[in-house]
Amino acid sequence: MQKQTINITEGSIMRQIARLAWPAVGSMFLHTAMSITDAIWVGRLGTDQMAAVISSMFVIWIIYSLLGIAETGTVAVISRHYGAGDMEQVAHAGRQAVLLGLGFSIVVGALGLAGSGFLFDIMN
Repeated sequence: MQKQTINITEGSIMRQIARLAWPAVGSMFLHTAMSITDAIWVGRLGTDQMAAVISSMFVIWIIYSLLGIAETGTVAVISRHYGAGDMEQVAHAGRQAVLLGLGFSIVVGALGLAGSGFLFDIMN
């Protein structure tokens, strides 16, 4: 099987922008859809329950923001190597990003389990 290489520096600029933008747009759509779905289902239970879900979104927003920092750094590093034509370093940076994501999810999960009581207390 032959590997297909896509060169985003050639061809229609609008097509390349769309190719690069759709994952970010899709991700934001899914985040919004999750919040709307929570609001629909929990909203049926009452105002106190709805307030609890809405206030928990602040904690989720902080986690998304921290992930955004790592994402921006990853895109910058991969873009630099891709522009230099060093596909080996692109692959290495991609693997490192996946490992960083796995490590971050383990840390956030452990902190969430350990600190959930405290978080519920401060959110009242």
